[in-house]
Amino acid sequence: MATESFEYARPTSIDRALELLEAHPGAEVLAAGQSLLPALRQGDGGPTAVIDIGAIEAMRGVECGDDVADVGALTTYATVHKHSELGEHVGALTEAVGKSADTQVRNTATIGGNLVTPYPVSDLSAAAVAGDATLVARSRDGKRHIDAETALTSPRAGLAGDELLTRITVPLHEQSTGSVYCKRPSPTSRYTLVGVAAHVAVEDRTVVTARIAATGVYDRVVRLEAVESALIGGDIDDVLVSDLASRAGSDLDPSRLVEDTEASASYRAYLVKIQTNRALDQSLKQATE
Repeated sequence: MATESFEYARPTSIDRALELLEAHPGAEVLAAGQSLLPALRQGDGGPTAVIDIGAIEAMRGVECGDDVADVGALTTYATVHKHSELGEHVGALTEAVGKSADTQVRNTATIGGNLVTPYPVSDLSAAAVAGDATLVARSRDGKRHIDAETALTSPRAGLAGDELLTRITVPLHEQSTGSVYCKRPSPTSRYTLVGVAAHVAVEDRTVVTARIAATGVYDRVVRLEAVESALIGGDIDDVLVSDLASRAGSDLDPSRLVEDTEASASYRAYLVKIQTNRALDQSLKQATE
């Protein structure tokens, strides 16, 4: 079907993009176009305006400070995957994008584009929540910080129509931490069935921080809080990973489990325990190396 007509603008600054968003209520923002372009080709009730932000260089790149990494929303998966300092401190993030899609997509898809698109399965969303990331949104009224867990359980990452996701910040964790992402892809489509991201921190052989998030279980990313609670405060030498992973099922509401042609709800519930086991095992080993 032919694409319906719409106004098109390609600003080169964040300020100009925000002006356009305010002037065109309901406009769609185009980053790499992984989701928007196929939708536009359908030509069925599309937007009246498309704002292409791909030329805004201020929204690209990674900057690492002493305790936080600042990632531009237009930074590609490939750039994040190859960033050594991110890999050292927040491995779940670099692993998640490195395991997403194929090389061609990773070279064009953007971090921000993924996070504001309501994908039912998102490797990056699980890693962002486990890594305690913050989304930085801007409008002409100013700047707003949204924690990833709140944002990624809401449509369009909780952004208002006149807001633009400009950056993502992630804490750079000190030594004695482990950060990994484990997933089970579909054997046919290669899309993720279930993925689990884990971040743990250990002090004096005791687990002091644990954030574990799963994707592919519900239609949004979910924290596995029962597993986290059982892990925090535990002696690393006494932790039984298999017992902890079995608690992943107690976090789940059976009525919300995804069931589709790729996998049944019961299989996804089984997979979340398997991937939680793998993620915990690897992250705890990292934290104590």
